[in-house]
Amino acid sequence: EPLFRSAAMDAEGMKEKVLQALTDEPLKAAQIAKKVGGTSGRDVNKHLYALEKEGKAKQAPPPLWVATGGPSQPNSTPQSSLISLETPIRDLPGTFREVVNYMNVGISDSASWKTFAGIIDYSMKDIAMFESKSDGPWTVITDWSTKAEATLRRFIDVMAEMKRADILSGLDERLGEKMVPEARSYLKEKMQVPSPVSESAGSDGGESPVPTKED
Repeated sequence: EPLFRSAAMDAEGMKEKVLQALTDEPLKAAQIAKKVGGTSGRDVNKHLYALEKEGKAKQAPPPLWVATGGPSQPNSTPQSSLISLETPIRDLPGTFREVVNYMNVGISDSASWKTFAGIIDYSMKDIAMFESKSDGPWTVITDWSTKAEATLRRFIDVMAEMKRADILSGLDERLGEKMVPEARSYLKEKMQVPSPVSESAGSDGGESPVPTKED
């Protein structure tokens, strides 16, 4: 039975079937068309060129086409989709919120989300406003994400400054495989920091000040 049932078939599905036809051996466009139920090479040319642009197929040599085994392979992420150190916080995957939730864990005040807010230049008044929300840490992140400085690199640097190895480890666990190699290496280097002291620890039981700018 032909793989192409009609010209109205979804273009993306059509392209995948053309790629599938190339997995066994190099073929000419006309051969691919015949294999998938087309009538001529013109029926599949646009899909072949689209696959070539995506790095999934190539002419080797013309007029033969072959699958490259590139980004189309399972569990492979195109380089352009990987996370770099300069990726804006707002563009990180949804799992980043799970990492931010670690800021709610009971630890010393010097390593809390309020300290994070102070380091990234929010005032005490701002922090009081964030604290009135149901999810203070995420409210801070959401507001901060609108600023140019809110990149993955800056977030990693601040977490390292706060000695939040737990958050950096969570970041690596959830997003590490989606990062470019240099970004993940940078993250792992910054992960080598002591763990924060819990709220119940400390010699005098006092709270550490939250560094913030004045109102």
